[in-house]
Formats: sequence, C-alpha cells, structure tokens
Amino acid sequence: MARPWERKFLGYSVTTHRETKLKVSPESIRRLKNRLRQEFRRARGRNIGRFAGELTPLIRGWVAYYRLSDVRISFEDLDQWGYAGNSVPTFWRQWKRPGTRFKKLMQYGLG
Repeated sequence: MARPWERKFLGYSVTTHRETKLKVSPESIRRLKNRLRQEFRRARGRNIGRFAGELTPLIRGWVAYYRLSDVRISFEDLDQWGYAGNSVPTFWRQWKRPGTRFKKLMQYGLG
C-alpha cells in the first residue's frame, strides 16, 4: 500500500509534515508547465497583449481550482518559472534586430 503523500486525488496531494496539509500534486504542476510551454512556443509572432489575454483564463482557472491548497510555495515557484523561463525569450525572439533590442531594453529601464 502507498502512503498518503505518495497518492493524489483530483490533482491534490498531502504533505509529509506532522500536520497534514493539502498541496498541488507534482503531476498537476508538470501538466500545467507542459501546457504553458506549448502556448509560449505558439506565441512567436503574436501580439503579446492578446497572447496574455488568452493565457489569463487558463491560469485563473487553474489557480481557482487549486485554491484549497495550503502550500503556497508551488504557486510562487510557478510564477517565477513563468516569468523567467518563458516571457523573456518570447520578447527576445520578437525583437529581432539589435537596435530594437537595445531600444526596448532601455524603455524597460535597463542601462
């Protein structure tokens, strides 16, 4: 028999601490990351504002479903992963010329 923290039910799992808490199962996080990777790959050549508007219902729905989770670190990790790993390369791919890259980085406050 498997221990409770090795199981998942409806995308949730429990922690291994003394006081059990609900957390998002690792498999659910992995599936969301794969879905977002696919969406970010499709974002090439598209308007960033429109693309963000299309992602909003997906992310809001996911967060609303897992709002019962007591462990917030998974949400923070996903937030960092999303910004650092995907949005910067998307902008960088769209700014094809070095002059454009320079101007845009200056607009965003980089020296």
